[in-house]
Amino acid sequence: MKCVTAIDQGTQSTRVFIFDQDAQPVASHQEQFKQVYPKAGWCEHDPLLIWGSVQRCITAAVAAAEAAAGCAIEVVAVGITNQRETTVLWSRSTGQPLHNAIVWHDNRTRWAPAAPGPAWDSVTSLRVCGQRMVPAHIAIFCSTDTAVLEAAVPHLLVPTHENTAVVLLQVVLGDLVHCAEDAHGGAGLPYGLAPLITSSPCRAVCCCSELCRAWEASLPGGKQAFRAVTGLPVSTYFSAYKFQWMRQHVPAVAAAVENGDAMFGTVDSWLIYCLTGGLDGGVHVTDVTNASRTNLMELASLAWHGPTLELFGAPPAMMPRIASNAEVYGRVAAGPLAGVPIAGCLGDQMAALLGQRAAPGEAKNTYGTGCFMLLNTGPSLTPSSHGLLTTLAHQLGPAAAPYYALEGSVAVAGLGVSWLRDNLRLLDSADDSGPITASVPDTGGVYFVPAFSGLLAPHWQED
Repeated sequence: MKCVTAIDQGTQSTRVFIFDQDAQPVASHQEQFKQVYPKAGWCEHDPLLIWGSVQRCITAAVAAAEAAAGCAIEVVAVGITNQRETTVLWSRSTGQPLHNAIVWHDNRTRWAPAAPGPAWDSVTSLRVCGQRMVPAHIAIFCSTDTAVLEAAVPHLLVPTHENTAVVLLQVVLGDLVHCAEDAHGGAGLPYGLAPLITSSPCRAVCCCSELCRAWEASLPGGKQAFRAVTGLPVSTYFSAYKFQWMRQHVPAVAAAVENGDAMFGTVDSWLIYCLTGGLDGGVHVTDVTNASRTNLMELASLAWHGPTLELFGAPPAMMPRIASNAEVYGRVAAGPLAGVPIAGCLGDQMAALLGQRAAPGEAKNTYGTGCFMLLNTGPSLTPSSHGLLTTLAHQLGPAAAPYYALEGSVAVAGLGVSWLRDNLRLLDSADDSGPITASVPDTGGVYFVPAFSGLLAPHWQED
């Protein structure tokens, strides 16, 4: 019996479905995986755990399909849909992740690195001379504590001395870093920058700038600066900011980017790489829908946008090839699906829009970890004046015209039920939420907005 396999890699679980030639489900298997919460508002996934869950779900689903059919099945194609924006960095030379994936609803990029402590009260500020400031993320750190400085920029060792106030002004554009140390005339500064720097005593400066707000303040157009190119506002939601955080805070990522060993991708890229062999010939590719959620792809050209890559310090060689949603990306290297072509890939919300067969002018609304409304706007790019996103709907083949969509995004839907179960322990299982809700006639006038990661559409307010 000929079948197709669909891999649905979501935020809280992985599912694999087997469909017959009439598009009827034959069998499926689902596995939840661990959510990592290093701090409040942060969420990570172990990329190897995700990959392991996909392998186990494939094996179990194929076995269940063969048991249901009473014979061996022939899988002729594999399709992938995935949680979007979640960002993975891995090593070209080892094939291993360089850090946990930062999940789409993680809001750590709202903040610059951790604020220093009491040493702030005796800060001398410094001005950088002779250098033209460019639109970029500017983070200011002030402290006499070496550990604070090294935590702020792990790959930059700045000599500090007791009772010496240090101001570190970091402008992230490629590898441009200016730093200064007062009372020492710039002694010991890296990169020969001492002649460019002079100090002038003044009042203490504030710090712990918010990363995304720093972008808004420094870029022409503020929060909407990237809209004309990527369709997206400045927000912690999108992959470019997650990459920038990892580059600044994870030494292994910074080193790999610097020496050309880093490979960037969203979850689809990571899975296709692993499925097609990983270190042994794995394909580095993404599709247009997932690429549109990075804030690095130009919507009109469906290509990585050079100036935006440069602004975020993302080398083009690190990026996956952008492909359509319907073509063969590679073949599965091993396991029950060995040799089967991977022939389709879409981000989960775009896959739902296509699966609901929404024509131009039609919309779908789906509820999972979050809640997402997408309206198919056809082959024309439609900007929103009401806080929605302009994004890709699909491109069904390399030569096919792209279709676009407007999207309204809500970060917490089913995740709120998980929070009631896992954090407040008000539920034994998610299934209990329905009967408990139905047990009372109304809310008693009480409403709870679970803005755990801030508010997405239409407000895009991280706090």
